[in-house]
Amino acid sequence: MKKVAVAAAVAGAFATSATAAELSTFIYQDYNLSFNSASVTGAADYDDVTVGDAGSNMVNFNYSDDLGNGLGLIGSFSMTARGVSSTGIANRNSFIGLTGDFGKVTIGTHELLAELEVILKDGWDANYGGGGDPVRITRIAGTGTSTADPGHGYTQRVNQSVEWTSADMNGLTINAALIENGGSTAAVDAQGTEFNAIYNMAGGIRLSAGVGSHDDYGGTAGDTMEFSYLTASYNFGSFSVAGSVAEVESKVGSTVHQQSGSHINVTMPTASGRVIFNYATQGDRDEGGVAQTGSGFSGYDIGYMHDASANTKLYVRFLSSSVDADYDWDTAASDKETLQLGMRYVY
Repeated sequence: MKKVAVAAAVAGAFATSATAAELSTFIYQDYNLSFNSASVTGAADYDDVTVGDAGSNMVNFNYSDDLGNGLGLIGSFSMTARGVSSTGIANRNSFIGLTGDFGKVTIGTHELLAELEVILKDGWDANYGGGGDPVRITRIAGTGTSTADPGHGYTQRVNQSVEWTSADMNGLTINAALIENGGSTAAVDAQGTEFNAIYNMAGGIRLSAGVGSHDDYGGTAGDTMEFSYLTASYNFGSFSVAGSVAEVESKVGSTVHQQSGSHINVTMPTASGRVIFNYATQGDRDEGGVAQTGSGFSGYDIGYMHDASANTKLYVRFLSSSVDADYDWDTAASDKETLQLGMRYVY
């Protein structure tokens, strides 16, 4: 990953302190060739080949400035670059904030820590064409198109939030976020809170835990969403292991939905890259106090990421998932396998 320092070029624009601001630019390009095979209950099996954006194409600017008296300014501005329909900054991290002895406080669009702690532990940073599959343990499944099908989950990037992360306190870091999404009517005030703790223990053990809640979730008055998670990781030297368990509960109207799942990742470095393995499972959903049989899923992926150069990664990845018929409410059960060949370039 190459940083482009342009402090001299922007010194005039940021020359309000003794130290010139620093600006670094990252350009991500990531595409792959996917060979897909799927079996869907009640429908014909199919095989296809796709060439697609692997999920991380973007342009990112990070900047910092020394304000003096122990204070610093930080900021990030990212733009998705994957076609006209999804190009923009609302779905990428773009924020501004302050740093100091208190840690850092930022305001704007954030990928909140709960998501970073769980879904980004898959070794592929939730991109490389995987689409979070099979790591889907962080949501109540559904399309979100009806009150019986909420699609609620806490992995998200929110574009109206304030986040605070403490300075390191002998291995312990505390994080909190306030989400203020507002609403289209006086009766709706979509807002939420999140609290996280990370502890880096002696010996390389890392633990994290978090909880959060949203009111008027999704802009619907009265709907709520709550979550909790726990992660642990350890680097053995020749390989590292990371795992997480999560539970999501949503209330849509008067019906409470609840689902939990778990995920494990094993990453093994090699001389020129790394071997990555993931396995995830999500149990049957509880709906109104009654378990909904056949509403879970399981999946795994295994692949190799090769460091072709400091900026270029080549990868091959095999994914397999088995989805129960009631996982997405009225969607048929399915089994899917995908083989991916891809390349990512970061400048």
